[in-house]
Amino acid sequence: MAMPNLVERQRQALDGFAALSKLSTQNLDLANISSEILKAPHEPAQFPKGNMAIYSFWKNYTCLKVGIASPNNNARFVSHHYGLNRAPSNLAKSIDKDPTVVGLLAPPEDYSMWIRQNCSRINFWMPGSWGKSILSLFEAYLHVVWTPIYEGGAWKT
Repeated sequence: MAMPNLVERQRQALDGFAALSKLSTQNLDLANISSEILKAPHEPAQFPKGNMAIYSFWKNYTCLKVGIASPNNNARFVSHHYGLNRAPSNLAKSIDKDPTVVGLLAPPEDYSMWIRQNCSRINFWMPGSWGKSILSLFEAYLHVVWTPIYEGGAWKT
């Protein structure tokens, strides 16, 4: 079976969340979710004012990280993951702990450049008025179906 490409992963996420959102007591108009794929090399996009975002980083067809950004946290979405000292937890720090996970023999000299040149992104935006619980539900769903390598505070058993 062929590995799903990023377009298929994007569609999988939207279709799965559409089914999952039916459990919500909120009346969510899923037409208000927009998404994009930024293939490597990429430049991160700003997200529209008043929206919240889910972003994911991909190396080829392997999900590295899924995260969220609140309506007032453009920096988390745009820049925090690209440098070692930009946030307490980010993609650059995860890669730095073991570069071989992403196929590197040694840490790159410039994480920002390496991530932009070698990783793709799938981004989703939704109205900030939907609230953090809906954002967190979508993020949790993506953690389950995409199984990102760097999933934050994952428990090791």
